[in-house]
Amino acid sequence: MSTSELIAKSSHVATLQKIDEVLNLDPVDRHSYFQLKYFVINKEPTHQSKLWRCIREVAARRDAIEAITLELEEQKDQFELGEIEEKKIIGPASPYGIEPSDDNLASKEREIRLRQVKRKKDSIQKNIHNLEKRLKYAEEEALFFVEAFKSLEKKGKIKPFDDLESQKEYWNERFKQKFRLGSLLGFRPDVELVETILNLNDDAPVKKEIVGMIAEIQNRALAHLSSDRPEKITTPFPEEPLTISTVEKERNAN
Repeated sequence: MSTSELIAKSSHVATLQKIDEVLNLDPVDRHSYFQLKYFVINKEPTHQSKLWRCIREVAARRDAIEAITLELEEQKDQFELGEIEEKKIIGPASPYGIEPSDDNLASKEREIRLRQVKRKKDSIQKNIHNLEKRLKYAEEEALFFVEAFKSLEKKGKIKPFDDLESQKEYWNERFKQKFRLGSLLGFRPDVELVETILNLNDDAPVKKEIVGMIAEIQNRALAHLSSDRPEKITTPFPEEPLTISTVEKERNAN
């Protein structure tokens, strides 16, 4: 190996060492418990939907654990096969038809094949290490959802997914949040959302709210038509999006 090649290799090794110093801190490569609690579980609008979400997340992690375990076992088998292949290459007889001798070509070929096998084993070992980390993280997330489920059940037992009252509560709360958030931010209601809400059961509070708002608009329209001095019809819905400029206009008007 030439001097320039040795210098390049030394620089490469030094770079890898600096990278490994950071990687040795072993950052967690999974969702934080904060994320799982507030952006997965607490995103659900009702108690029952939180419980259902926990079960779905546990099932997903279980599938991941099984898949990773199978892949890990396969990689370990591949590593053992690599060791067998390595022993055959350096043994008294080679499966490639190369007998140990002083022949330079045969010796060189054995060295190359041996380096290939060692690189393959190194790659497999790295895969095994990464799979073991993925398995650990999947198990940690699964246990988090298991404990969250147990904690939630103390406040109320889980009901069947098709429990009518639970489904009513879920869809009412889900659509109510979407509708009220849009209104709060100054957006006109999405027509498709309103149509969906109107397809809910008649006793759904959010449906009653929408029906009441529509009736109010109709009453104002009738009053407008019967008035001698028609005025602009106002609605419970905002006329323009809520922006900094509209807020400043209202503030100056007051």
